Amino acid sequence: MKNDTKITPRLETILNILAAGPASRLTIQNQLSHSLFPLARLALLRDLAKLIDQGQIVTTGRGRSTLYQLAHFNPLLTPPAPRPGRRGVFLQTTVFGKVQQRQTPHGKKQR
Repeated sequence: MKNDTKITPRLETILNILAAGPASRLTIQNQLSHSLFPLARLALLRDLAKLIDQGQIVTTGRGRSTLYQLAHFNPLLTPPAPRPGRRGVFLQTTVFGKVQQRQTPHGKKQR
């Protein structure tokens, strides 16, 4: 049986792009064009299909509205991007700051 789980540098770059959150094929292709791995649409579709077959990414939507995301992506565990103004800074520093302060490297809460 052949082992198809080998991750090439190009596939790793795609996974790194998707680590930031769900993205469309066009978004992934645009970000890849700025990296060391510019590639054609069909090559990207083959790479995405390979990652789907390996169970590393999943899709939502159909056609042009298809979004790709990591199979274990959870939007609730991702802190929001900082927004301008007081409210965004307040949310960033109070809620997520307290959660991060209470966690130790071993996952136990500090008192």
